[in-house]
Amino acid sequence: MDLQRAVSLGQGPSFDSTWPATLVHQFENIVPDFPQNVAVKEVDGASLTYTQLAQKVDMIALELLHHKVNQGCRICVLQEASGDWVASMLAVLKVGAVYVPLDPSTPVQRLSLIAGDCKPAAILIHHSTQKQATELETPSGTPRINVSRLTKPSFDPIEIIAQADAPAIILYSSGSTGTPKGVELQHAALKHEFDLCAATYALEPSDVVREMARLGARFPRLLRNAGQR
Repeated sequence: MDLQRAVSLGQGPSFDSTWPATLVHQFENIVPDFPQNVAVKEVDGASLTYTQLAQKVDMIALELLHHKVNQGCRICVLQEASGDWVASMLAVLKVGAVYVPLDPSTPVQRLSLIAGDCKPAAILIHHSTQKQATELETPSGTPRINVSRLTKPSFDPIEIIAQADAPAIILYSSGSTGTPKGVELQHAALKHEFDLCAATYALEPSDVVREMARLGARFPRLLRNAGQR
C-alpha cells in the first residue's frame, strides 16, 4: 500500500488536454479567431499579427520543402528569440521534421557536436546569427537557410504533416561534462506539456509575456493568443 501511495504521489494530478493533435494544429486553429491580434513583438517595436506569423510559417515551410525536407528529417535552428525563431519552429513541425534548437549563447564547438550528432537536413538561421553559422561545423553539404531573407509567399496552403505519435523535438544537454546528449520528445508529449502550462497560468488574450524564458514557457502564451514580446 505504501508503494502504491508513493507512486500515486509521484505521478501528480491527471490533466486532460483540450488541444488538437499537435502545436501546429493548435496554432492554425486560433489564427482565424484572432487574425489581427499581435502574436510577437520585437525589441525594436516591430510586430507580427497572427495572420502575418502564419504567412511567415508557410514561407519557411515552403523553403524547407524545396530543400527536400520530409517527415523525420532533423532541422537545426540557430536563432535569437524573435518572430523568425517562432515561425521557424512552427514551420519545422508543420512539415513533419524534427526541431533541434541551437542556443546562440552556447560555444560553437558544442553546437558543432550537436549538429554532428543529429545530422540535420538544413540549418535555419537569421540576420543576427549569420556569422556564427559560418563557424559551425556540420556534415558536408548541409544548407544554411537565412529565414530573414525569405520573401516569396506560399499562395497554396501548406499541409500539416505533423502527427501526434511522431518525433517533434530533440533537446540536447549542455555538454559541460562531455558530449551533448539528445532526448527526443513526441508531438503529443510536447503539446500536452504546453497545454498544461497555459491552463495553469490561466492566460488571456490580453496577456503579454516577455521572451526571456526558455522554450517551455514561451509557446503556451502564443497558443493561447497571449502575445510574446
